[in-house]
Amino acid sequence: MTLLRGGKLWVICAEEMVDSWRSVIGSQPHLAQWFAGPDGEPDDTYKSKGEGALRAHVLAFTSVVALGVHKAVILHVGLWSRAYAREGLW
Repeated sequence: MTLLRGGKLWVICAEEMVDSWRSVIGSQPHLAQWFAGPDGEPDDTYKSKGEGALRAHVLAFTSVVALGVHKAVILHVGLWSRAYAREGLW
């Protein structure tokens, strides 16, 4: 349930991560050249299509990371609570 409520936050974070990554790419000529058309000018159509794919990858990756962290926390709490459980409850 918490992951579902956090979904909107992930979307906002994904937008910020995509914007940040695009500025990194744009600042490096050897990467930025692939976002220009034959005339050397930025190809906005290509960039917008690529942005959607990049956003999808960021969302997929952050979802996997969040789920992994959630499972790790449950495992951690479970293992640490064993020492405090009454005999026979574990």
